[in-house]
Amino acid sequence: MDTLTHALLGLSISSFREHPKIQRPTIILAAVLGSELPDLDLLPGLFNPQAQLVYHRGFSHSLLGLAVTAGLLTLALGELDPRVSRTRLLTWTGLALLLHVLFDSLTTYGTWALYPFVTRPLALDILYSFDLPILVILGTGCFFYLARARKNALRTAFILVLMYAAGRWGYHARVDHILSGQQFPVYSLVPGDPLGRLVLIVDRGDYYQVGSLNISGQIRKLVKVDKNLHHPLALAVNQQPVIDSFLGTARYPYVEVAREGELWRIKYSDLRLWPHESFKAVVYLDDENRVVKIKLGPRN
Repeated sequence: MDTLTHALLGLSISSFREHPKIQRPTIILAAVLGSELPDLDLLPGLFNPQAQLVYHRGFSHSLLGLAVTAGLLTLALGELDPRVSRTRLLTWTGLALLLHVLFDSLTTYGTWALYPFVTRPLALDILYSFDLPILVILGTGCFFYLARARKNALRTAFILVLMYAAGRWGYHARVDHILSGQQFPVYSLVPGDPLGRLVLIVDRGDYYQVGSLNISGQIRKLVKVDKNLHHPLALAVNQQPVIDSFLGTARYPYVEVAREGELWRIKYSDLRLWPHESFKAVVYLDDENRVVKIKLGPRN
């Protein structure tokens, strides 16, 4: 989920219990910081996009990482405000951290929640990474809470978010049940946009089929997407560290090869993010298959 949504989730859970007035700011701070700290693993990506592929939603989003973060944050806030017991601080930071990982695990990108015991990401494909309805619900609750118009506005908003997520889970399961009778070899249902529309991805071996679904789960026209992973120019650059990192995190990778001036442009994308190519890798080769430049990031 995005940073603002995580912050509002932390704020909302802190409202579920009345706190002593002198302790309230510290408890709120504990919940909000607990909701934000796992995403500090994005910072290396500001200087090196490859680091985002390697580290984002990795150890900091694992249960082991959460235990370390909760302990350190509790100690720091305990020194900042000794009036709040360490047990209370640990409770609220721990809840916020777990909530962060839970909602990130519901997305298509997923998290390494069970690392190092399970070395693959937990991605349930229920929510879009930037889920507009959740942000609107939480933002509305925060507005009424700060305006003091509704004392329980944040609690209500949080409950509505849980109901919305459960509804999305149920809808996903219902459509999955419908599609299971069509005998696709390997397929996934992923959120296709912030409004919750689902995208079907079918793996046919050398190519994919991609199609959107209507509200009842019926398939619209399927589009063929060639993988091109064994294209001679792709094979020439697959061992590049940047491409190797990209392929290591991509679930449905595919390659597009095109001539661009005097160079060959080899673009790697991931269909789980279709049709919004939010992260991709591009390699430019000369006619002797020498790498001229490599670009990695959301805009290439």
